[in-house]
Amino acid sequence: MLISPDNPLTFHIIYTPGTVRALLPFVRSLLQWSNCQFRLVANGCQADELELLRRACTREPRLEYLVVSRRGMWKHAQVLNWLLTQSGEPQFCFLDSDILATGDFLAELRPQAVGTDALFTGWPLLTTASDQQLSDATDYMAGHHRYTEAGQCLGGSYFAIYDRAALDAVLSIAPAGFDRGLRGFLSTPQRRAMESLGEQRAFYDTGRVLNLLLISQGRVLRSPDIESLCHLGSFSFSRDVLSRPASWNEWLRQQRDHVSQWAVRLLSTLGSPFTGENRKREIRRRVWQHVSQSPWHSRCRVLGAYFGDLLEAFHAGQKPPPPPIVDSPEVNARVRRLIDTLQDAWPSIRLEAWLDET
Repeated sequence: MLISPDNPLTFHIIYTPGTVRALLPFVRSLLQWSNCQFRLVANGCQADELELLRRACTREPRLEYLVVSRRGMWKHAQVLNWLLTQSGEPQFCFLDSDILATGDFLAELRPQAVGTDALFTGWPLLTTASDQQLSDATDYMAGHHRYTEAGQCLGGSYFAIYDRAALDAVLSIAPAGFDRGLRGFLSTPQRRAMESLGEQRAFYDTGRVLNLLLISQGRVLRSPDIESLCHLGSFSFSRDVLSRPASWNEWLRQQRDHVSQWAVRLLSTLGSPFTGENRKREIRRRVWQHVSQSPWHSRCRVLGAYFGDLLEAFHAGQKPPPPPIVDSPEVNARVRRLIDTLQDAWPSIRLEAWLDET
C-alpha cells in the first residue's frame, strides 16, 4: 500500500543556499498535520543554515538531518539520485521545501493512492491550467507540465510518493535515474518506450523519463488536486532570501565554490565537441527561450521575488507587502489567499518560537 496509516512515510526535503531560514517554518506545518518523518537535506547550504537545520532536528524526533554537499550545490536530480541510494523505505518520497500544510494532506491523498504506483501533487500556486497541460505540438516536457492532452498523468518533482519496488524495476533501463532527458541522448530501450507512448520530445525535465518508463511498464501514476497543501513555487528565482554570509570565512567559501563551478563549466565547454555538451546546451537553451515559456517565467520572476519579501516581512514581524499583479486572475487570487493563510499559520510555525522552546 502506497499510504498506510500504520506505517508513516519518510519525506526528503532539499534545502539550497539562502532558503533555510525563510522556509524552515513550513516543516512545522507538515509535522502538525501528519505523522510523517522528514529528512532535511542540505544541498550546498551555508554554515549558519546547517546549524539551523541541525537544531531543528534535535528538537523534533521525526526530523533527520542529512548533508549532501557542503561545497557547491548539486543539481536537483543529482540529489534525488543520491537520496535514492540512501533510502531503504518501501516508498521513496520527497517534497519541495516551500510547501505549506494547512490540513491533513495524507487523508486527502489516501483514497487516490489505492492501486497507484506513484502519486504526485503540490503544483505551484503560480501555475495555470494551460501551464499544466502538455500540448501534443510541444517539443519539450517541462516541470510544470502535469498531463498530456489525452489526460495521461506525467508526474512531477514537487511532491512525490513512489512505490520503491516499481521504481527499482525501471532503474535497470534508466541508470541516470531522475536526470533530465534529451533527444539523441536516450538509450535504445528508452527511445522505444517513448515511441510506444507517443512521447518523443527534445527535452524531458527532472524525473520525466523515469515516469514515462513507469507508464510504459503498465504502472499507474496519479496527480490529484488537494486543498491542504500550498506550494509557493519559484523560490529559486528570488534573491538569496534572508541569508547572507555569516562570516568572512563563509564569504570566502562561497567565492571558492563559484570559481570551482566556473571551472567545471569551462572544462565542460572545452570537451563539448567530444561529449555532445554543445548540443545538449543548445536544446536546453531552446526550451528555456521557447515563446510558450514566457508567461510562466515572467510569473516565476515576479512572484519569486515577492515571496522572498513576504517571508522576510513575516520573519521581521512586519505587515505583508502588497502583492504584485500578474497575467492570471486565478493566480492573483491564490496569492491573496496565501497571505491570509500565512497570517493565520505563522504564530504556530514561526522559527523563533519553535527553536527557542524549552
